[in-house]
Amino acid sequence: MFSYSYIIFIYQLSIYRNKPILGAAPAEAPPSAYPDPDDVPAWMALVSQVAAKTQELIKGSVHGYFQQICQRFIFSLLRNEIDDATMEFESMKTTIQRCRHALLQVVRVGDKYRAAEQVEREIDQVICCFDDIMCHLLVGKAELFDMYSSKQLMYQFLV
Repeated sequence: MFSYSYIIFIYQLSIYRNKPILGAAPAEAPPSAYPDPDDVPAWMALVSQVAAKTQELIKGSVHGYFQQICQRFIFSLLRNEIDDATMEFESMKTTIQRCRHALLQVVRVGDKYRAAEQVEREIDQVICCFDDIMCHLLVGKAELFDMYSSKQLMYQFLV
């Protein structure tokens, strides 16, 4: 049959295999954790929340927002300044895409859909600026500093 040590091994494997790691994010959110809105006004309320959060973060100016991000990064050299902000905008992009797709299904292309599309464009612009900074950072911190000093980063061309 099976040896006692083999049975112990299988038992321990079954105990530890599915144990969550402390502090880790769940692999997937349960379907009921983030229920989708039921109607168009609820979807538009979600679009408004994302738009308000975007404006709160950038304070009306993408250029000014990135100026602060770059200055904080250059003086502290902590990459998580950029990574944390990037993740926040990526999650807002996911949310606004859900809204846009649902509005397209319900109301087709109309004013409500275009409003969600405009918010997504603003978020995409911010994400593109983050990507530009990260590309220069991959080359090296000196490259990023040179591009920042010579005003050649993408956000520095925005009005």
